[in-house]
Amino acid sequence: KRLHNFIDGKVSERANILLSQEHERFSFVQSDFMDVVASVQAANKAQKKWQELSNQERIHILRRWIALVESQMESIAQFDHEDSGISTQSSQKLCEQFKSCLNYSPAIQADATHFQVLSPVGVIGLMTDWQQSILTVLENLATSLACGNLVIVFPSEFAMRSTLKIAELSIEAGIPPGVLG
Repeated sequence: KRLHNFIDGKVSERANILLSQEHERFSFVQSDFMDVVASVQAANKAQKKWQELSNQERIHILRRWIALVESQMESIAQFDHEDSGISTQSSQKLCEQFKSCLNYSPAIQADATHFQVLSPVGVIGLMTDWQQSILTVLENLATSLACGNLVIVFPSEFAMRSTLKIAELSIEAGIPPGVLG
């Protein structure tokens, strides 16, 4: 299992640390300050383009992303299961909850009447631990992105494959490189 950083819309090929556990070998990215700097620079480069999109345009792109996440739910749930120990069925239910939460989120509903001000604040850092459910990651990502923010996710090195898959799907959905890293 080879793990990577996701910076500026691409998988980073930085140096890796090899770890063996029983009969499995894992490779972890040896991240450092320069990876954080590269992520922030990519976000700053993408900020204007992302924030200049109208709420409707961002929502349209995010709905494509949600559909892609939903289409890959089984593999994301499997990664989450293998990395964090959560059952595959529980992880799939969490992904389904993510979709239903977004369907009722004022940030995603362009035609909803609400009193929420959708005003971006800039680059947001989202740190997770190895037990962090994929639902929490997805909810925080989606609402932050819908408001026009850029998000740099720092998942635990022990549970990051599902987060990496979600980041790769963001590019496929049309989220500009650097918006999510």
